[in-house]
Amino acid sequence: MELPKKRESLKKMALIELKETLEREENLLKNIRLINKLKDKGESIRQFRDQVKNEIEYRKGLDDIQSSIGKLSISDQETHAQKLCEFEKSPAKERYKPFSTLNKTMKINPDSKIYKIVEDCKPYVKPTKLIPLPESMDILKKQEDRVKEEMVKIHFNRLLIQEGEDDCSSSDSEKSTEPDENE
Repeated sequence: MELPKKRESLKKMALIELKETLEREENLLKNIRLINKLKDKGESIRQFRDQVKNEIEYRKGLDDIQSSIGKLSISDQETHAQKLCEFEKSPAKERYKPFSTLNKTMKINPDSKIYKIVEDCKPYVKPTKLIPLPESMDILKKQEDRVKEEMVKIHFNRLLIQEGEDDCSSSDSEKSTEPDENE
């Protein structure tokens, strides 16, 4: 029971306490008469000593890492900040113009007869109209309503056509089942 408690307490001990514990354990291992009297012949003491050594090495490694990190410094703060600012700036994008890729210009000789005709037919590009979002939503709702109305009209016309066909076919069948008056 003592050994697990000691293991847990190793992490809580300071580095100086760990070194003192290591010295005590090594002094115990030097006492051969005491070790020979123990049941496990000092095996648990050796294991605990190894754990203490490992903990001391681990702590020294952490101290070395902390000191090396403390020595690191960034001397050129301004250029680093400028680089970060350059990454944050997004390049200015040109506004999308529909059909702009379709308008290709050809070089025409000004002396040719076609030149005068082409001058008159220069393309006229209208600028796109910007509308606010609520107005756009209203337009979309109106368009949906129009589409629904058209769908209802089409459905109604189909029903009328089907009823008209059903009436014609039912009247034909009634005529064939009725006896002729001439007979």
